[in-house]
Amino acid sequence: MTSPARYTADVDGQDFDKGNAHIETNTTVVPTTAAARADLRALTGRKLAPCFLALGKRTLGSALVSATLHRISVARYGDAALAFRLTARVKSGTRVLTVYDDIYFLLKGRAEVTALFGNIGRVFPASLKRSLAAKLKKI
Repeated sequence: MTSPARYTADVDGQDFDKGNAHIETNTTVVPTTAAARADLRALTGRKLAPCFLALGKRTLGSALVSATLHRISVARYGDAALAFRLTARVKSGTRVLTVYDDIYFLLKGRAEVTALFGNIGRVFPASLKRSLAAKLKKI
């Protein structure tokens, strides 16, 4: 989102893993609320999906069989919230696994919070995701 030259703080939260499920968080504080809103607008543009998919291809190379990105509903947290589901089919040895990553972008003032809820073979449990996302709004 924001280039390193344009933020005042950038902190990765502790990652959590249980079985195939994982959670990652990041908080970036930008200089102004206008900069935060500009970043949020960038997430609603037509370039987002191709950018995510190109990143996946660069990261996974030929292991990436296919991938889709689409918006999913999310309750409003803070000043604004967006969420996307990335569904990827990935080769692992002789198997092809389906990976689901629900990515939340939450905005509160100058703070931009990103949370990724991922799982292999099934979507991250919705009730747990809602409960954890509600805790993020306290940031």
